[in-house]
Amino acid sequence: MVVVLLLLVQGGMHNARFTDFHQRELEDDLVMLASTLANAAEHLSESGATDTEVREYLRSADESRTRADIDLQRRLDLDDPATRPRTAANDREVLVGTVDEGVAAQASFDSGSGERWLTVWRSGVEHDAFQTELLQRQVAMLGLLTLIAGLAGWLIARRMIERPVAEMMEHIDRVSAGDYSVPIRPASNDELGLLQGTLDALSVRLEEANAQLKARRRESNQLQSRLRHADRLSTVGKLASGLAHELGTPLNVVKGRAQLIARANRDNPSVLKSAQVIVSETERMSGLISELLSFARRSPRSYAPTRPGQLLEQAATFMELMAEDARVRIVVADEASATAELDAQKVLQVLTNLMTNAIHAMPKGGRLTVGVRDQTITEPPNPRHSPGRYLEFWVADTGVGMDPETLSHVLEPFFTTKKEGKGTGLGLSVCDGIIQEHGGWLELSSTPGKGSRFNFFIPAMRRSAEDSQVRDVT
Repeated sequence: MVVVLLLLVQGGMHNARFTDFHQRELEDDLVMLASTLANAAEHLSESGATDTEVREYLRSADESRTRADIDLQRRLDLDDPATRPRTAANDREVLVGTVDEGVAAQASFDSGSGERWLTVWRSGVEHDAFQTELLQRQVAMLGLLTLIAGLAGWLIARRMIERPVAEMMEHIDRVSAGDYSVPIRPASNDELGLLQGTLDALSVRLEEANAQLKARRRESNQLQSRLRHADRLSTVGKLASGLAHELGTPLNVVKGRAQLIARANRDNPSVLKSAQVIVSETERMSGLISELLSFARRSPRSYAPTRPGQLLEQAATFMELMAEDARVRIVVADEASATAELDAQKVLQVLTNLMTNAIHAMPKGGRLTVGVRDQTITEPPNPRHSPGRYLEFWVADTGVGMDPETLSHVLEPFFTTKKEGKGTGLGLSVCDGIIQEHGGWLELSSTPGKGSRFNFFIPAMRRSAEDSQVRDVT
């Protein structure tokens, strides 16, 4: 609408300028014609032509110029305010004015018998026709410009308003369908661009919230699964504990009788071998019962100042024969600087269990590294653990390693990758329980084909009884 008004104002001004220009051009033409005919008439009179001959000349000039009327009788009213004098190119003064809605120019000349007036005029029809044609052109131009402006406005509106709005509606539909991805588009600083930016930011926040919700849902499902598994393990633990107590005495009796049979039949190889097999299997079953009892109950801890390196040496000595049979070289790295208050037997149990698993993981031989060092932990991985001085033990092997799926289950009770009869699946669970009883934690890493590493951290100083009770409940 504003563009149309501006075009109308411009067209009106343009029409007025061309109308004035046409009026001046018409007056200049009549002034030149009147002064030229007056000079010619005056020369004819001076050469002796009569008034009749002068009129005939002017009549022939009138007939040859179809756009002007010539008269020797009419004279403009000099008192008319619209009448104004003009000086022609030949210095003759010409009066210009309006006659009967037409334009007239009048010049005087000496005819020999007195002053004569020659009048040249044109009707206003030509001027009106010019104005009408000019107006029609202006209207046509205005219509064309209005059409172009409308088309341009429609294209601009489609590009700058309709398309962004359609993209935003499509984006909203995708968000409502669960697709929070933000498409790549050119930046825009207008209102629609700011609105689109707000929608994009909202999509990003919704995507983050959705990811957090999915993670919490997965955690909830995992916790529920663990809770159900813990409930089953609780039942199994109760049954195993009762069964272990019931089987312990008969197994000891069987073992004792088998040992008596073996001593009484040393000269009979077949009986001796059978008796030794019975003793070996009863010892294995007794060990299984002992692990079950250790897993099902907590034994009291016995803290005493202990040199960590001494525990490594003892563990290496215990495992020396097994390592030689498996062609495994044991390397001890003692980097601890002082003694610490530990339950030595429990920590030794953890070390020997981890070393046994490491040797089993190297069927073709390899290197087994056990070590300990002092660590000051300022930010423990779990809020249950207190910052302070810790002992970091590690057991690393160059064996077959484990994939991430297996590694995620190794601490679960009764989970094992060993062949039947080679393990119960309780060793690492018992180790993890001992480490947690000491107020520490266990970290695992493994790469298939390259080996595994077990790091466990134990506080170097004994905790207070109050702290122990709180952590046991937790």
